[in-house]
Amino acid sequence: MHGFPGYATGNKIPSTIDVLNGQGNTAKVEVVLTPGSEWRYSGGGYTVMQLLVEQISGQTFADFTDKNILKPMGMLNSTFAHKLPNNLKQRASAAFNAEGKMYSAVFNDYPEKPAAGLWTTPTDILRYASHMQAIMQGKKDGILQKETVTAMFTKHKNNWGLGPELMDIKGQLAFGHGGKNLGFTNDFKAMVNQGDAFVVMSNGDNANTLNNEIMTTLSKHYDVAFLEQTVIQSITLNTQQLDAYKGEYLLLTDIGYNGDFISKISVNDGKVTIQNPGDPVPSRLVPENTAKFISAVSGNEFVFKFEGKKVTGLTVAGQFELQKIK
Repeated sequence: MHGFPGYATGNKIPSTIDVLNGQGNTAKVEVVLTPGSEWRYSGGGYTVMQLLVEQISGQTFADFTDKNILKPMGMLNSTFAHKLPNNLKQRASAAFNAEGKMYSAVFNDYPEKPAAGLWTTPTDILRYASHMQAIMQGKKDGILQKETVTAMFTKHKNNWGLGPELMDIKGQLAFGHGGKNLGFTNDFKAMVNQGDAFVVMSNGDNANTLNNEIMTTLSKHYDVAFLEQTVIQSITLNTQQLDAYKGEYLLLTDIGYNGDFISKISVNDGKVTIQNPGDPVPSRLVPENTAKFISAVSGNEFVFKFEGKKVTGLTVAGQFELQKIK
């Protein structure tokens, strides 16, 4: 189970066991691969760990994390609770759709706590990042031992650690994660062995472009290359050339989505766009040549494969393979 859509506030919330058994609004969480054989993004896996915490501690996940993780790190404006305490509820952002309209339910609730249920602020995420950085620098009274944090920051398959995504920033190891719930779009990146960290959070479904622009501007201003501006040397393609890219593309590298991951490429007014599952709005792809396009949102490269003049598939960011099926 890749991720979870949540439940409109006021609706009945399933228990952790119900979620795992597929008795909520998502499929059952099952072991379908030998652990360690393949990388998958798995919110379902974190829901299994949620149950483990609840059963061993005898507490709700929210109570346990509040006492043992959030408060000790100084994250006093964060909680995994469904029902926000009044001091946080009065300050909570509403969720907005891609058209800029507030959702009628204000925001969704997520019983899948570690995967999707954290209420937090940019400042609190920075406190988390700073706490992990301090442990790596020798802090003795942190919430985790350095041995554990070092394991968190050790690259496994697909450049992921035990929790965070890992990346190289000009030869230095960095960690981070994106956050996407209904009406919210967030991102953070932080260095492992020095104190730099940026957090950008927005309450809108289509805020990814804005978030990237902010992250890029911060990176340039503070000379930390978390996200650098991509300069696209675009070319113009004729109508016949553009029509070759249109269609549906099936992801061949299974990253844990429930069901087929199919991206749709369209052409409108001479512009190529791609719509991925879960994206609120399409993203524009700008051609640098007939084979290579650049995403105007993420900066990722989209390299198309041809048989003659017929497009048969594409590779995204040098790692995800998609086959044209229609």
